[in-house]
Amino acid sequence: MPVVAIVDGMMVMLFFNDHDPPHFHVEYGDFHARVSIATMQLIDGRLPIAKRRKLLQWARDHQEELAQGWKDIRSERKPRRIT
Repeated sequence: MPVVAIVDGMMVMLFFNDHDPPHFHVEYGDFHARVSIATMQLIDGRLPIAKRRKLLQWARDHQEELAQGWKDIRSERKPRRIT
């Protein structure tokens, strides 16, 4: 489960052997969520509203890199860190 970024204290991760649809995982304290890379919407879980806004804006800005990270993970390659 490589951490590809830390956004305002939230860990953004991609998991090896994960299932479709393409998504990333987020952990922030006791909060956990999965976010669709295609739609930038929460699939499940929850985050505090201010953190969710910040995360989704960051994810929109890095959507292509997240999509490439998903492809890397699916090919059993470690994804690059997103800054």
